Amino acid sequence: LDRRPEDLPGLQVAAAVGQGRLMERYFREFARSGRVAGQVLLTRDILANRAQYLHAR
Repeated sequence: LDRRPEDLPGLQVAAAVGQGRLMERYFREFARSGRVAGQVLLTRDILANRAQYLHAR
C-alpha cells in the first residue's frame, strides 16, 4: 500500500493483513529462543465476566 485506506472495508483488509504479518513476526522471534507464541482473542464479554477473566489471565 502506498497510503492508508480511508474506507471501512479497506481498513479492515489492511488490519487483517497486518495482524497476520505481526503474528508471523512474533512466532519467528519467539522461535529463535525456543519458545512458542500464541494469540488469544479477548472480548468485552470475557473481561466483564470475572470467572472468564480470571481463566483468561
